Amino acid sequence: MKAKALCSGYCLGPPDVEQPCDPSLQAWSPELSLYDTNVTSPCPDTEGCTLTLRFLHPIVPHALTLWVTYISSTAIATIELITDTGKSTHLGPQHVFCDMPLTLRLDTHNAAISAIKLCTFDEKLEIDAAMLSSGPGSPLCSGCQPVLYWIHRQPPFTGKPPSPQTQQTFTDR
Repeated sequence: MKAKALCSGYCLGPPDVEQPCDPSLQAWSPELSLYDTNVTSPCPDTEGCTLTLRFLHPIVPHALTLWVTYISSTAIATIELITDTGKSTHLGPQHVFCDMPLTLRLDTHNAAISAIKLCTFDEKLEIDAAMLSSGPGSPLCSGCQPVLYWIHRQPPFTGKPPSPQTQQTFTDR
């Protein structure tokens, strides 16, 4: 399970699971958190099963991305943002899919987020990774460098190949 607080738009690696929509031991799940995994016990009626992720550095986030890799229902009961001063903001229920990340744009009114709490009533839900992305001008990102992509193709370029670029898409003309 990865929890990242990263500079705007830069993800340092993919989630851990090998195949989305298949159960994995590399993701967090209420079912796998039980002592005896042969016995399924329902998540409590009050707030459900919870996962709290604390980030290394509190940041003022621009977006939250969750990789949910296995589900039996389609909703997270609530997502709670916890500020560095201990205040909470509930984002409410969210519909998720196992084959694409959930990305929520956030406006925390310049409050730095230090943790997120995910609540579910789905015992089979698996969460593989979470990422908070900062907006422009974050002091934690002042030393960040953009990711450079090298373009290679088969057959090789006939002329000089394109120089490294920061965009993830390239049109071969």
